[in-house]
Amino acid sequence: NNVVLIHAAAGGVGVAAMQLAQRRFGARHVLGTAGADRKRHYAMKWGADAVYGSRDTRYAEEALSSTGGAGVS
Repeated sequence: NNVVLIHAAAGGVGVAAMQLAQRRFGARHVLGTAGADRKRHYAMKWGADAVYGSRDTRYAEEALSSTGGAGVS
């Protein structure tokens, strides 16, 4: 399974983590969490394949669904 989930994906560390996951570690898919809509769009701009709201725990179910039940690394 080469899918990662980055929390706070729109922050400086989150963006760097997404880029490292993709470019250095070869992640096939990068999923992220962020609070505000504008931050979710920003994370998508920087390479996240999908970004879920971080204000509740539904992101876990959404990540499982988007990976066909495989989950993340």
